[in-house]
Amino acid sequence: MNAMPDRIYLPPRTAHVWRVATQVAPGSRPPLPVVLGAEERRTLDRMRSPIERRRRLVAWIRRREILARCLGCGPAEIVFVRDEHGRPSIASPAGHGLRFSLSHTGEVALIGVSRQAIGVDVERTDRLLSAQRLADRFFDPEESAWLDRLSSADRTEAVLRLWVLKEAVLKAMGGKVPSGLSRCRIRFDGLVPVLDSWAGATVAPQLHL
Repeated sequence: MNAMPDRIYLPPRTAHVWRVATQVAPGSRPPLPVVLGAEERRTLDRMRSPIERRRRLVAWIRRREILARCLGCGPAEIVFVRDEHGRPSIASPAGHGLRFSLSHTGEVALIGVSRQAIGVDVERTDRLLSAQRLADRFFDPEESAWLDRLSSADRTEAVLRLWVLKEAVLKAMGGKVPSGLSRCRIRFDGLVPVLDSWAGATVAPQLHL
């Protein structure tokens, strides 16, 4: 999915998702951050790890390149703003109707673009965590009860899957991690995840997970 045409056409009710490799080979030079905005540069300057700084730089430049091909402009022309939840959106160019979402971990980033609400998340599967403690603290009681019925071998994978789905929903709908994780309840219809409730409402938004 990394290969992109000169211009990307996004029909209504569709989404494109790119998987981006963010590693920089030893001895090679990372891309120049000339297209980044002031906020992006300040964030990079505050990062202490050179490796993480390079990975974030690659992900952000790639995001600008993808959005520029959707908008028909140059990567440096895009101006981002953030809402009260911290979600970035495109302030300029205006009138485009594009939504986007970015997630990165280790040497992988996901970039999603749509004309509707969209959220993406990616996590490492080798994270050391206490699955049940995490679920009891941040998940809905029904989700915690479901996880408690699983074997210990299946529980960690299920917690990570739920976490990824929930964080993607929060990015699409608005909310912060980890405090907002209990705002949405997800159930599985067989293997298909379904948003069962949102912020206490019995009728959840129609999101495809």
